[in-house]
Amino acid sequence: MVRVLPLSHEDLRNAISVIKRIFPYKSDQKLSEYSLTNSLGKADYGQTYWVAVNEEKRVIGITGIYNDKYDSSIVWLGWFGVHPAHRRLGIGSMLLQYAIDEASRKDAAKLRLYTSSDPNERAAHELYRKFGFKQTRIDRNADKIYFMKSLKEDSMAKHEIKINWSGPYGLNKVIETMNDEGIEENGWSGNDYGLYQIYGRHILYGGNALLYVGIATQQTFSQRFSQHEIWLADDQEEQDIAIYLGRVNDPLRHSKKDRWKSWEEDVKLAEKILTYKYSPNYNSKELQSEPDLSLHENMRLTHDGERNRLSAYDEVPRDFHEW
Repeated sequence: MVRVLPLSHEDLRNAISVIKRIFPYKSDQKLSEYSLTNSLGKADYGQTYWVAVNEEKRVIGITGIYNDKYDSSIVWLGWFGVHPAHRRLGIGSMLLQYAIDEASRKDAAKLRLYTSSDPNERAAHELYRKFGFKQTRIDRNADKIYFMKSLKEDSMAKHEIKINWSGPYGLNKVIETMNDEGIEENGWSGNDYGLYQIYGRHILYGGNALLYVGIATQQTFSQRFSQHEIWLADDQEEQDIAIYLGRVNDPLRHSKKDRWKSWEEDVKLAEKILTYKYSPNYNSKELQSEPDLSLHENMRLTHDGERNRLSAYDEVPRDFHEW
């Protein structure tokens, strides 16, 4: 299982080593080392980098973004690539989508990048086009080829489910305080219903691993986690538990007029998408096959608030077919 994590001081040396395998020229290597190191300090122009890490916790790919110096509506793709030994496994698509999501989260209108005609970089041109980037300019003197993707157009979807996440919470906090049932009988008008993520230490994937994604519809978060209490409190393999709660509320779509049926459908649909895309370690029963989303061929989950390891957006069907 490959995970995308923020670049850290612990991974910096390995990330630089991977960059050197991707970009063979000394000038590129020197500049990339400066950029990655600088991003961990006082970042110039908002540089941020993430690394793809395999099960052995080795860095096998990298991506990043940085702000345009002169136009706040533009974000640039930073150093991006996958170690040659780990290509053609979907990791490049994963990293590029992650960068697109983060640029969208910054409310940028455009994501730009430049590459070259060098064979080492030209192979990525088709990947850029596949993700909606369009070639805009060629600087033959500097051997730079520019691409651009409009993020505002990309944000349009026929069906969007917005989830506002909060956390992290401890088990006792959720059980003791997240029990607002609302005032309507047989309805879900209270504030403490929706989706949840459970993170903890995993024997294979280390700390802050996504263990489980679930929903609380017929019962509040408090009532649902009372059922999880034995597992989370007594299982010695699960430590450092952190819980994130996701509320779904669209006043134009969800109401008591249909007895909150559309709300419950959206919550269950979001659970299916999150479970299949992120493969939580303890959702094994739901991971045997891709969920049937034929009635939702163009939709998006938008994550606001404290989403932890989730991307800013999850899209159907693109995320399922590209990863």
